[in-house]
Amino acid sequence: MGHLPQGRCFFLRGSENGMGQRQDPQRSEGRSRETHTWYGWKELGYEVIHESKALYQAVIADPATKSGTRKTSYFGLSQVQPISA
Repeated sequence: MGHLPQGRCFFLRGSENGMGQRQDPQRSEGRSRETHTWYGWKELGYEVIHESKALYQAVIADPATKSGTRKTSYFGLSQVQPISA
């Protein structure tokens, strides 16, 4: 992928229209969609449902890894359930 600046997100993959803009039907109605990483939902008391596909992924430059990047996946509220005690 070439040289990447450290600590910056350089690529997002998700549902896009032909012009590269994200389509979000909820946002057009004035509501925002709550998304978190797997670990973020765990901290909030939820678990991601098995085999849920991420809404989008961010590839982040991370010099601590062998490849120099890491992927972070984001999941929505409809893809999680409360953690069972």
